[in-house]
Amino acid sequence: MSGALCASLSITTTFGAEATLEEVVVTASRDKNPLDIAQPTSVLSGDDLSRQLAGSLGETLSRQLGVSSSYFGPTASRPVIRGLGGYRVQTLQDGLATLDVGSLSDDHAVTIDPALATQLEILKGPATLLYGSGASGGLVNVVTNRIPSAAPKDGLDALIELRAGMVADERAGAASLNAGSEHFAVHVDAFKSKSDAIDIPSATISRRLSDRLIAAGEEPEAHQGSIPNAFSDSKGGAFGASWFGNDTLVGGSASRYESVYGIPSEATAFIDMKQNRYDAKVAWRSSTGWLRGLSVSGAYNDYAH
Repeated sequence: MSGALCASLSITTTFGAEATLEEVVVTASRDKNPLDIAQPTSVLSGDDLSRQLAGSLGETLSRQLGVSSSYFGPTASRPVIRGLGGYRVQTLQDGLATLDVGSLSDDHAVTIDPALATQLEILKGPATLLYGSGASGGLVNVVTNRIPSAAPKDGLDALIELRAGMVADERAGAASLNAGSEHFAVHVDAFKSKSDAIDIPSATISRRLSDRLIAAGEEPEAHQGSIPNAFSDSKGGAFGASWFGNDTLVGGSASRYESVYGIPSEATAFIDMKQNRYDAKVAWRSSTGWLRGLSVSGAYNDYAH
């Protein structure tokens, strides 16, 4: 038996003018777990979130890969992940359930305005089973920072978001304010949105269907140029505060959500929805020992419609 190993090395050196490289900034989470990297998750935040922003959570996420919406008007629209919706898709606010009844029927809205979110997290696949069988289709977490996790870098930051749409004469605005110091921070936000009938290029009932109804002795209720009873009027806001120790965080928030909107399938049907929500959080973190951190969160909800 014989063998041969052959290696070749060629080095070329070129001297030229000194080049100045542009600064590259790389950011990442401190506590990233290698097991999380392969999870089928996606995050929408910053400018990407602003560009995709719509009047409901479902419409805001409807352009994401594998996500559509259960559109039932400008307000009532839940995310549908990989064809699954309803009870199979959970909606969370800062890691806790939104505590509404949106999963019961598509005409019930999710009680959070996406304009107040700092980021939207979409979770798919086996990892959703950590949240129970109710998330077998997927999970959407709306991060609001209503319980501040840290004080603003410069002590104060504010955001104002305005948007408008022509299809349903949509008008909406949202604002948030964060302020604080080394050991204390507060958060305030508010939103208001309104829309009217949805404009369409033709009648709500096709000519073929109209002829069938007339032949059957029924009177078709066709509307030309718009879908009636698709109005919506929503408003709400929240206040939150946190205290920071060397290794601890204690915080809470209170929020209010109100929405009155029509159901397009019925001429006079509408939903008058109200929710009061109270959240609390206690967290502890350590850089030594086998237990690196502990966090306990809870929410109380008063919902009616």
